[in-house]
Amino acid sequence: MKNLYIALASVVFTLFSIYSQGQTVSGKITSSKDNEPLTGAIVRSKEGGQGAAADIDGNYTLKLTAGKHTLEYGLVGFASVSKEVTLKDGQTLTLDIQLDDDSKLTDEVVV
Repeated sequence: MKNLYIALASVVFTLFSIYSQGQTVSGKITSSKDNEPLTGAIVRSKEGGQGAAADIDGNYTLKLTAGKHTLEYGLVGFASVSKEVTLKDGQTLTLDIQLDDDSKLTDEVVV
């Protein structure tokens, strides 16, 4: 019975160590106009469909598989930005992004 517990513990610790060696991309998303954090900005991988939203300070964390990814950053009212990254096993990458204002001036509307 003792050997069963040792074997089970070994499997659990092995799985935990494999999971903890994932690849992570994190950083801060800000406005290029005033360098303010963009709360709620979205980042997603076009290949895997994983995504994350920036917190109140503009910080995000995205766990991905090893390999090449095209990351797309966006927020309503801002121009989207795409970045290509290649992640190795266990790599953590910090990628800060600035988004440009995408507002367009229109003529006056009279109702």
